[in-house]
Amino acid sequence: MEFREYLKIIKKYKKIFFFTWGIILLLPLFTLFVQPAVYEGEQTILILRDNVNNETKSSKDYDYYYRLESDKELAKTLENFLEDKALLKNVFMGNAQILKGKTITISIPKEEQKWISSHLRGEVLSSGYIKITILSHNKRMVKYVSKQLTRQLKNKISKIGTDQNRRIKLDVEPIIIGRKSKIYLPVTLGTFFGGLLVSIFTVLSIHYLKKEE
Repeated sequence: MEFREYLKIIKKYKKIFFFTWGIILLLPLFTLFVQPAVYEGEQTILILRDNVNNETKSSKDYDYYYRLESDKELAKTLENFLEDKALLKNVFMGNAQILKGKTITISIPKEEQKWISSHLRGEVLSSGYIKITILSHNKRMVKYVSKQLTRQLKNKISKIGTDQNRRIKLDVEPIIIGRKSKIYLPVTLGTFFGGLLVSIFTVLSIHYLKKEE
């Protein structure tokens, strides 16, 4: 049978063809409702320097462009810290919080720890700025990891020396948390081409069954 004949059969049963394909294409949308909730927290951190001797940009010894490049390197250092397994271990192990005078222990399952670690990202936005992205299946966990992580980063960065006049400190902006839902590309492509084949097979089956009758 030639390709044109197949097209004629599909055209003849086009309503069944597109109905079948359409139903299958709705499956990726269905996954949005059944997939586990994922919360994404974004937080921006600015690197600042305490000016001990009140050095200003008008001072002869002040090199503005050097400071920009230096801050950029420090931001990259922060980004690299996020890949430090020892730092992440400290984040997950220090799981006690004081809330309204009571100490509350937060339990983070090992699988969730691995998932958070694999999705944790740092991105240098500009000189001295870094954006941290935290993903978790628990909204409360995002806040907790953010708090513990920034504490660890402050501790790490404080040990890096600059010069006699300046000490490094971090200005941490409040974390913004939102629910993240997405349709996975492999699922979408699979349903698109799989639905196409199923639809073709359906109309051909109907055609030959009617022909035999």
